[in-house]
Amino acid sequence: MPALEHAIKMLKTKDYKTADIMMISDFCVGSLSSDLEAKIKNEQKNDTDFYSLVIGNYGNKDAISCFNYNLTYDDSSPNAAKNFARNIATIKENMSKK
Repeated sequence: MPALEHAIKMLKTKDYKTADIMMISDFCVGSLSSDLEAKIKNEQKNDTDFYSLVIGNYGNKDAISCFNYNLTYDDSSPNAAKNFARNIATIKENMSKK
C-alpha cells in the first residue's frame, strides 16, 4: 500500500489539500494496517473521499472497507462496461445528495 500512503502524504501539500483519492488495483493484497486505516479516517473527517476501482473479481474486500466508494470492473464479465457505468451513476447520485 505504498501508493496509498504516498497519496495521503500528498494531501498535506497546498496543491492537493482539497483532493480526493482513487486507488485502481486488483486489490489482491492483505488487509490495510490499522495505522493506514486511521490515516484514511482522519482524512475523511477533512472531507476527503476515497474511491477504489477494483479490476477483476478477486480483490480483498476488507482492504477497501474503509473507502467511501467502491467500484468494480470485472474484466471477466461480458457486462463489465454496463455494470461499471451503473456504479458510477450510483456514486454521482449519492454525491448529489450530500
